[in-house]
Amino acid sequence: MAGDSASAAAAPHDGGPETAVVGSVRLAITVAARAALFALLGMLAWALLPFALGWIPTTVMTGSMEPRISAGDVVIARPIAIGTASLGHVLLVEDPDHSNKLRLHRYVEDTPDGRLILRGDANQANDSSPVAPEAVHGVAVLRVPYVGLPVVWIAEKNWGNLAALFVAVSALTVAAAAGSSAAPRDGGAPAQPDAARDARQTPHRHIPTTRRAVRRRARAAARRTTTVRTLLCLASLPVLITPQLLMAAPAHAAFSAAAPTQAGSFAASSKYDCLSPTVRDNPTLFYAFNEVSGPEAVDGSGNKLDGTLSGAVERVSGSCAGDSPALVLGGSSGVVSSPQLLNAPDTFSVEIWFRTTPGVTAGGRLLGFGNAQSGLSTLSDRHLYLTDTGGIGFGAATRNGNSQQYKAAGITSPGSYNDGQWHLATATMSSAGSVLYVDGVRVAANTGLVAERPYSGYWRVGYDSMDFDKNRDWPGASTDSFFGGSVDNAAVYPVALTASQVQAHHTAGR
Repeated sequence: MAGDSASAAAAPHDGGPETAVVGSVRLAITVAARAALFALLGMLAWALLPFALGWIPTTVMTGSMEPRISAGDVVIARPIAIGTASLGHVLLVEDPDHSNKLRLHRYVEDTPDGRLILRGDANQANDSSPVAPEAVHGVAVLRVPYVGLPVVWIAEKNWGNLAALFVAVSALTVAAAAGSSAAPRDGGAPAQPDAARDARQTPHRHIPTTRRAVRRRARAAARRTTTVRTLLCLASLPVLITPQLLMAAPAHAAFSAAAPTQAGSFAASSKYDCLSPTVRDNPTLFYAFNEVSGPEAVDGSGNKLDGTLSGAVERVSGSCAGDSPALVLGGSSGVVSSPQLLNAPDTFSVEIWFRTTPGVTAGGRLLGFGNAQSGLSTLSDRHLYLTDTGGIGFGAATRNGNSQQYKAAGITSPGSYNDGQWHLATATMSSAGSVLYVDGVRVAANTGLVAERPYSGYWRVGYDSMDFDKNRDWPGASTDSFFGGSVDNAAVYPVALTASQVQAHHTAGR
């Protein structure tokens, strides 16, 4: 009877359904809290570790670069040599209007005396004061969202948000540490292992347990609890002290905007952004090929003409500090096509960066217009192509005299560019004729070369028919319709670009 009474008395302490539910909820809260803390630490690491490389983490204080960069973001700037900044890049410079402050704006043009003119993406006008080349601290290459918000709140004396942050981090720390030990039982003794408890409940089995063993287990559990809580508290300290560290560093001072900023929102991102140059001069379509994967080429022009990749196409990833991503076409089936029928333009510009595969001398079509979205077009012109000798050609269908018949006409470069290096090919056309540029330099022109054949079709990168009425009449036309090599920043503009615009595109780089 005594044994039965003991068993009955012990029963309430044994784990039941209610205890299991409470334990599961407690475990879920602990795991979620720890995950949140370590996510914060990961973002802080992204913001601070580049400092070890000599790069400059900087807290953005205003919205003059919205929507891409918002107040509270931390931007990493990579130092560059004096005079090497490129148009279109976001630069960290000494503020020309306020001593001991910095400015983070985009480099948009030069003054006649060689100084840099900047502009905030959200501003209506260029900054009023140009910047000397030696005042450039670096080029922005990485953005970590939200991490610098406490710095902004301190500058604004927004103590409410700071207090809420402190409470939130403290609560996460407590929640993360709370589940590191089991709930005490029987007057403070730690919970016994499940195996020991099951054995204790098994009839006719005796598990010897001394007071010394119980105390030893209790002390071990307490040490584990203390260790976990100490580590979590230490892990949360950077979240609380980083704002003070960022505020103390001169490179993290406030940024000024030259004009009132437009209203914007925090551009939440699922990844940390590399800050590449913006699309310039309002193209009809612009394929930067920056996507990580998938069959889509996002149109950067804002016209929603997203392209489709097909065939032997390979994406090449880039880095924030080096080359931008690009697309490799296999030379046998790789192509990118625009999504919908468009009218063939009479005034336009086509432009593409390309690099031939070392050892491959065959030419191919780089970028042009055709009446088929896939396969070979029966009508195609207004195209840039690489000849088998490495030259660049540009061709369009013009009237054959006063008749309704058309002929293939074009211009070609005198030089060869199948050298395995990146080159920028640009062609412009208007009623004044056509001009061909390579690497920002005019290499050929023809005032009589105008597009006169009207039809509807698609813009395609890397492949389409090089025949004209079943003959290869284009000047220097390649024997291969596919281009084998790398391409990047394929663009079509609704105007004939000026020589200075083409040169600026080349200077800005990929």
